[in-house]
Amino acid sequence: MEECRNLLWTIYFPKYKGWKWRRKNVKMKVGYIQKYDLKLNPHLSGPFKFREENYTRRIGPNGDKVYSKLFYGSMDYEELESNMRIMKNNPKIILIREPFLLDDELREKVVKWVDWANKVDPKEYDPFYEEK
Repeated sequence: MEECRNLLWTIYFPKYKGWKWRRKNVKMKVGYIQKYDLKLNPHLSGPFKFREENYTRRIGPNGDKVYSKLFYGSMDYEELESNMRIMKNNPKIILIREPFLLDDELREKVVKWVDWANKVDPKEYDPFYEEK
């Protein structure tokens, strides 16, 4: 019972310093792979950049929404969760320009893919790539 009370105190009063365990230890992150045009940004080393940011989840009458500093406005939690499941269940699929929920396993996979994709030719990772 005391553990439950401690948890409630840390959730409703996050600045309360009395307990060792606080809600901030829970990592809630959203990830995004951004694609840049190297013609417009020649100073970049590669076309892809992985970005991650904390998010706030609010369940209300308008639905289950996620707010983050990375994006303007709100996003549906179900959409982020389905994007995460797509990337976790299919090892050959990486979603670009689509936000997704992050955990340690998926973060490691995405960081490795971004490093690899920045080093190789675009026709190796893009099935629709056409040379101009």
